[in-house]
Amino acid sequence: MIIYGRGTKKLGTTVLAILCPRCGATSLTMTVIQHYFHIFWIPFFPAYRSSSLHCPRCTSTVDESELSSEDRGFVRRERMAFRTPLYLFAGCFLVAAGMAAGGIIHRYDAKRLQEYRQTPQSGDWIVVKAKKESGYPYHIARVKKVDQSKVWLLPATLAYSEDEAAQRAIEESRIRPDDFDPEPLTLSETAYGRLDITYIKRDKAWPEPLVEDTPLMQAADTGDRDMASRLISSGVPMNAVDSIGNTALLRACDHGQTEIVRLLLKHGANVHVVNHVGGQHS
Repeated sequence: MIIYGRGTKKLGTTVLAILCPRCGATSLTMTVIQHYFHIFWIPFFPAYRSSSLHCPRCTSTVDESELSSEDRGFVRRERMAFRTPLYLFAGCFLVAAGMAAGGIIHRYDAKRLQEYRQTPQSGDWIVVKAKKESGYPYHIARVKKVDQSKVWLLPATLAYSEDEAAQRAIEESRIRPDDFDPEPLTLSETAYGRLDITYIKRDKAWPEPLVEDTPLMQAADTGDRDMASRLISSGVPMNAVDSIGNTALLRACDHGQTEIVRLLLKHGANVHVVNHVGGQHS
């Protein structure tokens, strides 16, 4: 809810050499009031001025309509001679500063986006707008690897109707491991540069070397405790990661294989590994 309204500020008083129409006194005291608009009680900009005329002899308040046209003109000129305090423009200054800051941030973001587009790196999150018109044109992907002028992209299967929604999904780490296609797309850097990329978040690189599913990972998926035990006894690496950073322990957790989880923990599996889409062993 926006709270707004009008306020007043006394600018000052002055004595005018004008005859009082009531008692004939040779001067009147004028008090000048500045009216202004405010939003959330912050003065935004001045609106108009008003004044009151007071006779010090007969103590009456004189209306400007009682004065001659020449005296009314003199009152208006004297009223406008008072300076308006700058703080009554505070709202305008804040809006102008906000617009200037927004413009600077926008130019910085555009420049950074262009730099990231030209220098893709392993681990980059990107939002791509599809050329084909649809109700959900915005798609998420991650750069898996960059090598020999080629870019490997791992696309997510989710699509969004708005660019901001896709960006929030990345910023809030709402993309799960199973939201990605299993097979990466291979593009030349030229083809990658032609994508309509609206957002890039530079994140930590994918660890190397990346491996395909190991037999231990497969045993963790299926819950084959005997196979997992034999593999561990043979000395296979327990903390190897797949294409999206999952270890055998994380995959066992994802598939609800509690016996495999206990077995891996018993043999010292690393519980601090975080995959590339935000998943962690729990």
